[in-house]
Amino acid sequence: MPCILNSNIVIRDTLINTKSIHSTDIKLNVHKPIYTMDKFIGTNAFIDVPQDKMKAVGFIREYHPWSFTEEVNDQFEYNKWNGFWDFDKYYKTLKDAKIDVCPAIWESPTWLKPSDLNKPVVGIESPLVPNSYREM
Repeated sequence: MPCILNSNIVIRDTLINTKSIHSTDIKLNVHKPIYTMDKFIGTNAFIDVPQDKMKAVGFIREYHPWSFTEEVNDQFEYNKWNGFWDFDKYYKTLKDAKIDVCPAIWESPTWLKPSDLNKPVVGIESPLVPNSYREM
């Protein structure tokens, strides 16, 4: 497991972005959680995948377009189309089943007027410039 040391990441005796070190040179009091295979292995899913199909893994990356939950800027909706897709219920069902879930939001919403690159930048601004991703 990697650990953080002064904003650098230490992975197996290597200090990333600086110089090589040995773990014996550093005394860290780091809690190392034990991950069982059911929590370590994950898969991609969509809201329409039945829960019994997800029980084989302990972690779900749930993909949906950004516009599904924020069709209008700063107006969030988690119960779409009169309950056809109810994200609140979906996430609660997974939590109750002890399945961890991380929403993986994709595509830019229409209110952002995305660039041809399909990145959440405003208009023709460069996706290489961090300020292009600012909230409007």
